[in-house]
Amino acid sequence: MFKISEIRGVHSMRNISFYILALFVIGFLACSDPKEEPKNDVQSPVYPEYVAELSAQILANPENADAYYERAQKLFEGGNDTLALADIKAAIRLKDNQGLYYFLYGNIAYEMNDIADAQTAMRRAIELMPEEKMPYLRLARMQFDLKDFESSNKTLETMSKALGETPDAYFLFGLIKKEIGDTASAIGNFQKVVAIDNDYYDAYMQLGLLLGAQKEKIGIDYLNNAIRLDPQSTEALYARGKLYQDLNMYKKAVEDYDQIITINPDYAAAYYNVGWINFRAEQFEPAIDYFNKAIIADEEYADAYYMRGLSYQAFGNNTEALRNYEACLKINPNHKLAKEMLTLIKG
Repeated sequence: MFKISEIRGVHSMRNISFYILALFVIGFLACSDPKEEPKNDVQSPVYPEYVAELSAQILANPENADAYYERAQKLFEGGNDTLALADIKAAIRLKDNQGLYYFLYGNIAYEMNDIADAQTAMRRAIELMPEEKMPYLRLARMQFDLKDFESSNKTLETMSKALGETPDAYFLFGLIKKEIGDTASAIGNFQKVVAIDNDYYDAYMQLGLLLGAQKEKIGIDYLNNAIRLDPQSTEALYARGKLYQDLNMYKKAVEDYDQIITINPDYAAAYYNVGWINFRAEQFEPAIDYFNKAIIADEEYADAYYMRGLSYQAFGNNTEALRNYEACLKINPNHKLAKEMLTLIKG
């Protein structure tokens, strides 16, 4: 694989067809019979129909850097990473001072797991586009995904110095703090995000989840905002329903779970939680019904088998209880509670 330093170093060859250099590999010529035509066993790459117009432009003008870039972009979006990589390299050979080219190169290289080249490309994009936030954020996100939190933090600090306060930077600062276990700082950063941009769905979700884990009622307010921005978000509805449940506000929790089931009838956890609420209220028949639905939605839902077993056992139906505990343990042999109940029934 060509590296960026190699691409940028080739200047004297621009009079050659870079399209051919980037996309073709020349095979050995068969020459045992001087009367035979030379043969090339290497097939030319076949491009999808959706880039046919750009391919025609490149064929007509092999030094059209922008056409290579545009085709690389479309190929990358279509999942043709190898062809996209060859095109973006050709574009950079022809015109190596375009930040967008390096930004795309970095994304393609990262997708192909060439991490070092991806980060080098993003740093070059930052050099060429120091007032654009996307290369900073993409590099910081790459570093975050690799759990290089120190480097990610430094990239964001550099961005803040260059561009000032941005909600996207605060959001990623918040994610870093969350990952290293500094929940208070994470919450503080996410609150800065929504103070700047009160339509930032992901920040509301993070605040709802973090405060919900602490059973803080204010988490509901943040989740309300997430649902305001996306009323069909089962993620936000589930988080709010679970917080209502943890705060013993069962009626509101069931309302959220019912709404989730209306949106997505296969949402197993929503059925399970309604079953759990019914079990707690000693409404064992509806509890069993909801645990049945959870298992239909997810046949590997070990906890649903366990809770259905408890519900049957509450009826005195140890045969069905035993069957459910065994099913739970078949899925999760380390399910401690199912083991204990199985032992209790068997004596």
